[in-house]
Amino acid sequence: MVSEATRQAARARREEILEEIEKNHLRELYPGSGKCMLISGMYPGVWLEHAYDGVAYADAVGQQAEVARHQIDLFLDGQRENGQLPFRVTAAGREYSHLQECVPFALVCDLALRQNGNVGLREVYEKLKQWDAWQARYHTDARGRLLTFCGWDTGHDNSRRLADFGIYETAATAEARDRPQQHAVLPLIMPDMNAVYYGDKRVLSEMAGRLGVPAEQARYAQEAEALRKEITATCYDAADDFYYDVDCHGNRRKIRSIGVTALFVSRFFEREEGRRVFFRYFRSPEYFGTPYPYPSIAVSDAAFEKNAPGNSWNYYAQGLTMLRTLLWMDDYGLSDDLEANMERWVAALTPRSAVPFGQEIDPFTGAPSSASPYYSSSMIFYLVALRRLGI
Repeated sequence: MVSEATRQAARARREEILEEIEKNHLRELYPGSGKCMLISGMYPGVWLEHAYDGVAYADAVGQQAEVARHQIDLFLDGQRENGQLPFRVTAAGREYSHLQECVPFALVCDLALRQNGNVGLREVYEKLKQWDAWQARYHTDARGRLLTFCGWDTGHDNSRRLADFGIYETAATAEARDRPQQHAVLPLIMPDMNAVYYGDKRVLSEMAGRLGVPAEQARYAQEAEALRKEITATCYDAADDFYYDVDCHGNRRKIRSIGVTALFVSRFFEREEGRRVFFRYFRSPEYFGTPYPYPSIAVSDAAFEKNAPGNSWNYYAQGLTMLRTLLWMDDYGLSDDLEANMERWVAALTPRSAVPFGQEIDPFTGAPSSASPYYSSSMIFYLVALRRLGI
């Protein structure tokens, strides 16, 4: 339960957040973009993995649905003729050196369209088809599995998942389609990135159904199911009941990463399997059940380490992870867990600190890391939490 003192302080901090967003985050990125939800002073512009921020903000305040549409248009308007989407859009331009999708962009587009009366559904659907085709052509193997070429594809900076990547720990080339050649471990097959790819196909199938294109509806549904079976066969470890990264030689890299939550977001998990994985791993202090959920790596893993003072997906509980829980926890019947998480994050973020509403917090103490004060995902999750908790 949130104490009365914390509730009173949180109400004041809500006003602080709304003022901060209005002043520094809710603004045009470039002339004609319309108001978008920018990330923070530490991260100029908008990354593809932050496209959901605009949708979540519109939900949080119960208005300004146009922000969600502007957010997806940053990427749709930057789509190349070959179908590729930029991973980041800034006032200076667009960048295409890696993927970093992290949440199915088709899902984000669908949510933004629904907030705006589904205006432009067919146009968005056609652009998303091109993005799916680009990924299939340039970033998959012969069995249709999405491949990871570099560490920045994942968005999990400083994670031990990136061990042995070498120069590919970041974006080694200017083009996301450039494959590592004769590398010791790359390309990798990662379950979270494939779940995102699966999620895009699943939403494309649903969109095709709404648009009255049954052949395409069936095709995308079939492709999604085929991919789900391939990734289960490749990445699933029955003994651990967990999904692991697999290197180019077929070796499983047994790190229990928070990336598994992408399988919930994308509905890769059927309800029974998802609940089973959640109960085993997310309610246990041995794995992700820390006082301030959820650490980026399970605490019992050898890889779990505070290996950076900030922006470490090897240790900290992330604002991005929390914001994404809004996309899946209720649907898996985990509403009580979601609200318990909200209470803990409100307790952690409400006291004033040198890094207000930062990107991440310590999973044991709730103290902020050094990364990115007034981080959009953390602020939006806080706003949603206060509303849901009746504060």
